[in-house]
Amino acid sequence: MVRLLAINTNIEIPNNVLQYFYSFIPEQKINRLERFRIKQDKYNSLLGEVLIRTYISRIYRIPPQDIEIYLSKNNKPYINNIQNLHFNISHSNHWVICCISHFPIGIDIEEIIPIDFNIARDFFSENEYLDLMSFKDSEKKLDYFYALWTLKEAYTKYLGTGITIPLDSFSFSIDDKEIRLNTQDSGPLHFYQSKLTPNYIFSVCIEESDFDPSPKIYTLTELME
Repeated sequence: MVRLLAINTNIEIPNNVLQYFYSFIPEQKINRLERFRIKQDKYNSLLGEVLIRTYISRIYRIPPQDIEIYLSKNNKPYINNIQNLHFNISHSNHWVICCISHFPIGIDIEEIIPIDFNIARDFFSENEYLDLMSFKDSEKKLDYFYALWTLKEAYTKYLGTGITIPLDSFSFSIDDKEIRLNTQDSGPLHFYQSKLTPNYIFSVCIEESDFDPSPKIYTLTELME
């Protein structure tokens, strides 16, 4: 089982809805949310957790507030009171996307905005950098940059190592939409990549080869049903 869930967070959450969502989550998390200075960051963090809790609550028929979510030593979230259930969350500007699986999983989404390609020298492998710079068309080069970036983020989030693994210590190549990972430590992994909208791209790293790659896009109303 792999499920992809998403929500557009470029919205205004009424106070009564906010309080309803707060009833799902621990007080410690609420206190962290209230310390966010930028409302968009607060919404992204809140709605990512609400998406996960709502979906799992409906599948397993348990109250969303009873789902025990903790962080590993590398800050990878996990569910403590449901066995063999893994999830991962990513957000970028106005979108939050989540994935749920019976196996470890990683996901990353990025808004495609102009970037200084010199940053690739610091975070990409030599082969990745050469592939990137081979594009003459600036729009295609920008798309390829974020394609590589989201793959690398999704892979490290799958591993749960955080920033302890250098991003230039492994390498991706994309040829005719076939994604290949070059590393000595990889097991049997599968990668999927798509655009959620024309300006947002996401990548998934999974152990399962067969899943529906189309995210279920939720609205606030659907989260409250």
